[in-house]
Amino acid sequence: MTKSATLKADGVADRWRKLRRVRPAAWLLVGLVGFLGFPWCPMALRWPLRGLILVAGMLAIGGAVGRIREAVPARRPRAVAGSVAVFSGAALVALTAAPVLEVIREQRGGRMDRLSSTVSLERVNALREELEKRGVELAVFALPEFRHVFQEQKSSRQPPLWLERFRRERALDGMRQEGIEVLDLRPLFEEHAASRSAWEDDEIHLERATTSRIAQSLAGRLETLGWEPPDLEGRKIILMGNCFAGQFAEEMRKNLPDWGATRGLTALGDRGRVANQLFLFPEEYLAGVRTVVWVMSYDLLTAPALPPLSFEPRIDDEQTRKATIRLDRVLGWDREEGERRLPDLPYPDALVEVTGRVWESEHFPRESTVLAVGPGIENRELLALGRMRSGKLVRLNLLPFESVAARDREIARAYVVNPGEEFHLDRYWIHSWTIVR
Repeated sequence: MTKSATLKADGVADRWRKLRRVRPAAWLLVGLVGFLGFPWCPMALRWPLRGLILVAGMLAIGGAVGRIREAVPARRPRAVAGSVAVFSGAALVALTAAPVLEVIREQRGGRMDRLSSTVSLERVNALREELEKRGVELAVFALPEFRHVFQEQKSSRQPPLWLERFRRERALDGMRQEGIEVLDLRPLFEEHAASRSAWEDDEIHLERATTSRIAQSLAGRLETLGWEPPDLEGRKIILMGNCFAGQFAEEMRKNLPDWGATRGLTALGDRGRVANQLFLFPEEYLAGVRTVVWVMSYDLLTAPALPPLSFEPRIDDEQTRKATIRLDRVLGWDREEGERRLPDLPYPDALVEVTGRVWESEHFPRESTVLAVGPGIENRELLALGRMRSGKLVRLNLLPFESVAARDREIARAYVVNPGEEFHLDRYWIHSWTIVR
């Protein structure tokens, strides 16, 4: 080997020895910073960052070994213990951070849904402020779902349950700090719905007997918390949310006489839309109401986005007709019939007709028949109106069909899947509707 090559090799070895003399904890810190920053690093820099982490680890190990060798025999056990403690601490940090970093990486790549603790809090606060102006209180009941009760992960796009729990608790704590009454229904579900037989086969809905037990336990829990049953003279309590809210309200009203003034307001599969129905139907859900309870699913509490609130919905007052009717003619397809007939429809989207007897209205005589039309099928899937059953009591905001069709040609020429023969009746377009529970 030439003299210049020897000097060069000695220089490299000398620099390596100097690098190894840096405390192992410092190199481990460099490696951890690189590890923790990896999910935020641009793709072009990730391979260099991997190299940095590897080199930092090697230098940390080499430095620890060198320090142990250089220590006098009497101090070597202490040097070994110190090195083991440093490396154990670094490993613990890495193992603790790894699941969090994996979630961040998946979310940044669009492979996993994002969660938020602030969106639902902001929405609830805005609704609370508006309801307070009308003399109505707002409370929130957190509603678990099947996969939360049984700790199951159904989809790779769903974040891990520990992260959902963290975001959810932050949202609920924020509501409590704002002075909003909050109740988590999970203990009631764990008591009455901890068996799979308590749920329907779709793993979404509860069996009727389970719903009844939870509703009765809920009423008892509210009384222990100091809630007074709603005043039968008019100070109603509204449970609003997805189908569970309506079912709980119905069970409480039917089976618990003291809670007979409890009403339900539902939006099937509610994704934050149900709150706007309060203002679409103020006579039903705001007049004479003491408390509105938003039964918010766990998923809704951590949703990264929600539809905007509309406190003053735009409806043509001159043409709007409002009515509560008892449905008699509906599409009436159950799930099996829908699966059989939907693929054979001539068009993927369709309107459905419903008729019903007037229960209450300022615009139609009582017991008269109303004919209304609205969207019932979309992309060969039944919408809520298409799934309605006869006998249901619904509140409608109606517009003259010809007036709406004149402004929207798609509605004018849309396919009606179940046209009737009530040709003597005026047809109305369903601007909005809700089940009266």
